Amino acid sequence: MSRRSIIITVCETGLVLFVSLPAVRHGYGLCDTVACVVTTGQHATRYATGYSDGAISRVRAGMTGDEVLRILGEPLERVTWSSWPEGEWKYSQPATSSGHYHLRTVRFSQDGKVSDVYKLFYFD
Repeated sequence: MSRRSIIITVCETGLVLFVSLPAVRHGYGLCDTVACVVTTGQHATRYATGYSDGAISRVRAGMTGDEVLRILGEPLERVTWSSWPEGEWKYSQPATSSGHYHLRTVRFSQDGKVSDVYKLFYFD
């Protein structure tokens, strides 16, 4: 772990908080931040062409698939089920066999509107 990958801050209570670049850069909570830092050098992520974290932050619940496409472009993969035509769109995938990566997925409800946006670190 490099000095640039983690900043340690001591609170007045004596507790040590770890605030890493992944937390700042990707907006991760504590668990995702720790998993990302622990696997430094063991994870890599492949993103859809044109993808950006700034763009996915603009996707909101209730948006249509067309609105998502205008913001994010084509996903790497569309996962659908017979009773759930839109399913979920994956904008990232692991780029190595470790399985650790920055997961970016938009899930749709059965009416075709965005229900959830996943922006987290996947630790396999």
